[in-house]
Amino acid sequence: METLDIINKNLDLESIKREYNKNKFVIIRDFLEEEWAERLLKYYQGMPPEWWSWMFLPDPDLGLENWRTSVYKDDGSPALEQIIQRKRDFINSMYAENRGFTYIYRRVFFGSHFPDCLCEECVFRKQFLETSPMLEFLQGLTDHQILKPGELFASRYSKGDYNGPHSDVNKGKVTIVLNLSKDWLPQDGGIFFGMEEDYVTIKYAEVPTFNSLVIFDVSEGGMPHLVNHVTVNDKERFAVTGWYE
Repeated sequence: METLDIINKNLDLESIKREYNKNKFVIIRDFLEEEWAERLLKYYQGMPPEWWSWMFLPDPDLGLENWRTSVYKDDGSPALEQIIQRKRDFINSMYAENRGFTYIYRRVFFGSHFPDCLCEECVFRKQFLETSPMLEFLQGLTDHQILKPGELFASRYSKGDYNGPHSDVNKGKVTIVLNLSKDWLPQDGGIFFGMEEDYVTIKYAEVPTFNSLVIFDVSEGGMPHLVNHVTVNDKERFAVTGWYE
């Protein structure tokens, strides 16, 4: 399979590795060649609404004894908007009361296109995320000798969306988040917070800067983290997220 060598050639790899080894966490600015970051952002901004799916946890209609994710295709209809708002209100009340892991945002499920699709997402996934040089880069950075791609997906957060406090336990060895939003400000919300094991003390706070890659180790349970509520109407937070096993 052809591979994409699109990692920024000007990265200071030694400095990045030192930072990662110190904390098992690093933020890499300008990770991809700018052309590819721009292509991905344009692709996700232009996707039809129905290609996205609403993800939320928990679903009040299932009962709290069934604390699991539900998925709704985003058909853009007023009826669906009413359903999502009702569920959002319930989930926000759970979040405010700190009653468990909750979230609401939209996601694209990778691998749903036809096998020979050559869209930006499929090429990026098949020729970069799931193969070299991305695997070699992560293995060299983290010292995990063998990594393979696990669950990978694109996320889209608009006003009111968030991902509550959780760890990535049992997800794999390494978590990545490739931020693809432009001109994002701290007051826009959607900030990544990494926490100590007490789920209170903040270790890292990252505004989702365009073309920045967040990497952290989850091989021993995972660092608690969250993405707080997006607060603005006129921006959306796009990212490619996932785990390597």
